[in-house]
Amino acid sequence: MGNPAVGRSALFFCVCLFMAAPSSGTINEKPHPLGDAKRLQPTEQAATTVMPSKMSRDEARHQAIIEALLANRPSLRATGCGDGLPDAGEQCDDGNLANGDGCSDTCAIELPFVCTDATGTSEVDDPGFELGGITTTGSANPFWSESSSATSFEPICSEEVCLGGGDLALDGSHFLWFGGIDPATANTQSVSQAMTIPVGATELSFWSLRGICFASGTDAVTVTISPIPAPVATITCDATDADWVQNTVDITGYADGLSHTITFSGTTNGDGLGTNFTNIFIDFVNIDVPGGITAVPSVCSQSCGDGLPDPGEQCDDGNPVDGDGCSSACQVETGFTCSAALPSVPEDAVADGSLENGGLLTSGAANPDWAETGNFDLDPPNGAFFTPICNPTACGVDIAETGTHYGWFGGIDPVVDQFQSLTQTVILPASATTLTFSAFRGLCSSLGTDFLLVRIDGNPVQQILCDTTDSNYVEYSIDLATAPGGPYNNGGAHSVSFVAKSNGLGAGDFTNIFLDDVSILTGGTVPGGPSVCTENCYDFDFGPAGAGDLTGWTTFQDGVASAPWGLTDDGICWSNNLPGPPAANVTGGDGEAACVDSDAVGVSGLVNSYLCSPLIDYAAATNPALSFFYNYQIFGAGTGEDAFEVLVGTAPPDLLSIGGYTSVFSTSANQGELAALPGESELIPVGAQAGYVCFRYGADFDWYAQLDNVAITAEACTAPSGITGTPSDASLQAAACRNSTTGQIVFVPGSGTGTFDCTAAGLSASPGDQVLTFALGTASCGGGTCTGVGETVTGFSGQAALCGNDTTGQSQIIPLSGAQSVDCSGVPGGFSDGDAVRLIVLGTAL
Repeated sequence: MGNPAVGRSALFFCVCLFMAAPSSGTINEKPHPLGDAKRLQPTEQAATTVMPSKMSRDEARHQAIIEALLANRPSLRATGCGDGLPDAGEQCDDGNLANGDGCSDTCAIELPFVCTDATGTSEVDDPGFELGGITTTGSANPFWSESSSATSFEPICSEEVCLGGGDLALDGSHFLWFGGIDPATANTQSVSQAMTIPVGATELSFWSLRGICFASGTDAVTVTISPIPAPVATITCDATDADWVQNTVDITGYADGLSHTITFSGTTNGDGLGTNFTNIFIDFVNIDVPGGITAVPSVCSQSCGDGLPDPGEQCDDGNPVDGDGCSSACQVETGFTCSAALPSVPEDAVADGSLENGGLLTSGAANPDWAETGNFDLDPPNGAFFTPICNPTACGVDIAETGTHYGWFGGIDPVVDQFQSLTQTVILPASATTLTFSAFRGLCSSLGTDFLLVRIDGNPVQQILCDTTDSNYVEYSIDLATAPGGPYNNGGAHSVSFVAKSNGLGAGDFTNIFLDDVSILTGGTVPGGPSVCTENCYDFDFGPAGAGDLTGWTTFQDGVASAPWGLTDDGICWSNNLPGPPAANVTGGDGEAACVDSDAVGVSGLVNSYLCSPLIDYAAATNPALSFFYNYQIFGAGTGEDAFEVLVGTAPPDLLSIGGYTSVFSTSANQGELAALPGESELIPVGAQAGYVCFRYGADFDWYAQLDNVAITAEACTAPSGITGTPSDASLQAAACRNSTTGQIVFVPGSGTGTFDCTAAGLSASPGDQVLTFALGTASCGGGTCTGVGETVTGFSGQAALCGNDTTGQSQIIPLSGAQSVDCSGVPGGFSDGDAVRLIVLGTAL
């Protein structure tokens, strides 16, 4: 296949996602799918200044100081949790420190509860400086103004930026840091905020920590309140503190209900030798008012069981009952598959208005709702056109208004005219009054004539001329009753199109217009519903991390080179590129995933690789369905060979029999996110039968396929009841039921072909237990060695011998390949002439 070079340009970002064809010496390596993408958000400048940590001025000395400070901190921290007010880092605050009521003693939401936000106001905005500042975020704190005589060393710090981690702040993770900058120059820093000091206010309180003081003991942080410039408090660095100290200031003289500016100013210096610095920390500023602050604590309620989706719920079946698949904590119970609970939503005439179902550029397959066109071929002659629908993986830029996908018009060639379109047919009842959409003119060429045109039934109803740029998405609306050529809301079917033309005058002269969130609300409602849980009759997981396997599964290939299915920890998948073994399970399942990667066989290698289940019997199940998690990624534009397919059949799977299998699911589009969660899941109705399920990875040179949590789920499962098979000698036939956990074996007589019921024989069988038919033989034990069975079995690939002592009932299964002599002498209890030696020819319990 061709490996296209994809490039789109914009003034505020440049994105290049290169997929170069492998050279002759490296045909087994694909480029890192994320490593060549470069992204700047629309609000970012072309170059960004990275501000250094204060510690970087004298790393070794300061590191020792900070480590000592952090090591000596007492465990008690004033977090504000339990006061019913919102504080930084709190998910909730219900006014108490009790656990089990939905909001814990650390003010974290306890699932499956949901909690309202705590509300309340204080005269001081952001008292703990949690909204950051220049040093911590590169942008100003919205409430506190900062200044500093040392460039980039404003006072507001976070533990991560200024300390590299740790636990120094009194409240939350931010604080003020005065000093620690330059040993020779006097440094001045300040923060201030204008606030109303209400009538009746009594105290200004704040916390300070003198971490290290210059030997002169004259450095200090002063507090002033306008309009009086004299300090109302001074923290002189003439001694160090073991921990934070609370300071209070009488402000009754300022409590007049008017606005005042409170300022914290620090003046620090050093000895010029780099051995003496001052560091003073300030945190949590508050004004105390009689009666306190009006607080509205969080209200927590357990919404599990209401049939609606809520954070932390894996399912919600409308009741808080355990044992029905969705537990009383709204978690999916082992052995069940549950659909998601869905809320009722407004009915929209537009399908996939957020473009999340992908498209030709993002998945190699058509979007099922939007028809795409593009006249610029990025990979001649393969026709991989620059169609509009994009996502961050395909186009290298995360610029959607909502979700991950968006429409990108232009940005392709600076000289050649480009035409692209998105079209959908919709039914517009009289109640559908307005077409809305969001567009973003990110860059306009110097021509100023490029445009995005909206058409209904071919009639132009709105044109967005690219003669200026936007700072973000702009919402547009079109009245469907009065638009040119209308009214359109007449109950009929209408074509809605977004058509763009873009061009330029040379290198760097591009147009980029983005589209998202197309909607026509009809006034109706699409009803939601609770989760529906069905029992997993058969559940196949590929094991825990580092200890999984493919036991019982069959894998084979029909390609030029071998690319077998393996596990995400065995080095088979992505063995030559990212992320390298062990690869991560990105299906959405847990533990190991089965996986296959055509990378190792090169561009002319693999055609098909199959992974087939053990024989499973769901013939008696009610409305069975196949469910599984997977992630499938195509490298570049898909070809006819690219596919992830599910087939079912009754013959033991191999290259000869697979042609008779029935396809129940197939996709040639990317499923899931490349190298990342989330994956995808499917629930596919299958006819009730006994047979095998095979997964086909068809590829010329693709990224990978991963598979996990394969299950047959049904409204009603049946108990394991044996297996149907024909041994080589029907006149000497019986069944052996063996419990795979206890090793117990029960013999069941039979004649002719039939089904053997292990439960009726007194054995509690479960999926995976051995249910075996066999031809009977008799031991011949000369010198204590049993040397034969006297039966030849044909037509079966899996055989074994079972040695059984007819007196004691003890037995042992011995694997064989074809008819051969069997040594039963090692079986506990001993054997003698006449004891049973049976050649097993079939099966496992279902």
